[in-house]
Amino acid sequence: MEFVAAMKELSRLPPRWQQVVIVNSQVWKRVDVAEILGVNPSRINYLLRRVSERLDQMAQQRHELERPVASPRAARLRELEDDPPKWLTEAIGRAPTRKQDRRQGSPRVASCCARH
Repeated sequence: MEFVAAMKELSRLPPRWQQVVIVNSQVWKRVDVAEILGVNPSRINYLLRRVSERLDQMAQQRHELERPVASPRAARLRELEDDPPKWLTEAIGRAPTRKQDRRQGSPRVASCCARH
């Protein structure tokens, strides 16, 4: 099941990134990946870093969508953050966002009222 989930995640990446990940999984050295794909080894390192960042981002988004909602009010707030209505973005001048709370490592809602 984990393999199927990993392949599903991989299919959401750009085709070139998919190639790099698959070839990298089959050889020992990144120099070999670069040789097989005909690119500079430093480019392979860059692409693998980007793949890692994107997969982390996708995992965080999936976690946000799957996390349980404690109350109807919290569910409505999450709904407004994920898909804000036009009147809301016009009223506050931007779309609502989530920021990371560095102390706790958990997302917190960035409210327009927090600035006042």
